[in-house]
Amino acid sequence: MQKYAKRAHYGAYVQDEWDLIRKIVSTLHSCLEVPVTAKFRKQFSTDRTVGLARLLEESGAQVICMHGRTRKQKGAKTGEADWEEIRIAREAVHVPFIANGSIRSLEDAEECLRITKADAVMSGEGLRRCPALFYSPSSLSDIDSPSSSSICWSVGKPFSEARNGHTRGIGYALEYLDLCGKYCTPLDVVKEHVHRMLLSDLTTPAATFKSFDTKRGRRHWAKGKEEEKTRSLLETHWDVREKMMDAHSVEEVHDLMGMLKGRVLTDTPPPPRPARHELQAEEEDGLDGSILFGEEEASCSNEGSEDELFSGDY
Repeated sequence: MQKYAKRAHYGAYVQDEWDLIRKIVSTLHSCLEVPVTAKFRKQFSTDRTVGLARLLEESGAQVICMHGRTRKQKGAKTGEADWEEIRIAREAVHVPFIANGSIRSLEDAEECLRITKADAVMSGEGLRRCPALFYSPSSLSDIDSPSSSSICWSVGKPFSEARNGHTRGIGYALEYLDLCGKYCTPLDVVKEHVHRMLLSDLTTPAATFKSFDTKRGRRHWAKGKEEEKTRSLLETHWDVREKMMDAHSVEEVHDLMGMLKGRVLTDTPPPPRPARHELQAEEEDGLDGSILFGEEEASCSNEGSEDELFSGDY
């Protein structure tokens, strides 16, 4: 998150120190045998954006990536990435160029490449929510039935059209958990990634949502303040979310996803939610989304954390 970069003085918070940037990139280029890549954000003027792109190239960066938002575009002020600014920067350099920002679907990726003339696109938050972001149904037309692969399971005909696409996220989560069982993955990371995959209805990837993993999000839920198409599976099936927070192994999380899959396919509703006064009592006990991610309480407080937590680079 940007607040950590600001506190530790790295990433976008060294972009004004061009001499330091030049020294870092040129040193890496001189000392390494592998290509040096560099990523930067849109600057506060087009001239500075172009100037920084050229500086990176001249310093030895052999691949450049640009995010089309400024460092101040975050949270409620995130907005859309400026693909036109990326195009201008891309035309100013000669090395391979990657565009980043507002990539929420395969169509977005294709449109971004068309507008920016970039050589490739990069997706952050969008890809975390939908690991099959760059797959098209036509490329998988030979798939006739679900398999252990989430791509088959989620894009294959029987499942992709079921329950408004919610099964899609469960499919991604199940395959991801299978991989986590093979490779050592920290449990807090596993929980966060599964949560991201279930955040919203993936048939509407550009839809906004209210997080259920902050105190403010829980209050919205308690007061019934919902927006159309914004309820996530873990908000609806609140008990699965609570059990996932308490899970002690990848296997436990996998079993919970299996239970959730069964509920969705059979239209089985979750148990009744706790009464509002019980929810408030939980908040007073310090129960919030930071437990799910294994973060400190401070990361979900004060600085509009709901916005910052889920305002990743789309």
